Amino acid sequence: MSALTDPLPINPVKFMTAQLLYRGSNWFSVAQGQRMAEMAGSGAVNLGPREPRVYPLAQVDEALAEMKKRPGGFVNVVVAPGR
Repeated sequence: MSALTDPLPINPVKFMTAQLLYRGSNWFSVAQGQRMAEMAGSGAVNLGPREPRVYPLAQVDEALAEMKKRPGGFVNVVVAPGR
């Protein structure tokens, strides 16, 4: 979860009323992701110790509070409405 620097290129009201789903990430750029994949593929970085923290939609406030702590490392805070 992250802030956007550009306007979201969709109309959120139309998505909600049509019950559509939009998934995305603003964690890193495509170039940064490619570089990380290359480093993981070469063994230069170990992605094993990543720590996903998944919250149901009812706990979105707790997820946002977790993000404010900025835990660092490979911590990924996710809000999963289906949980």
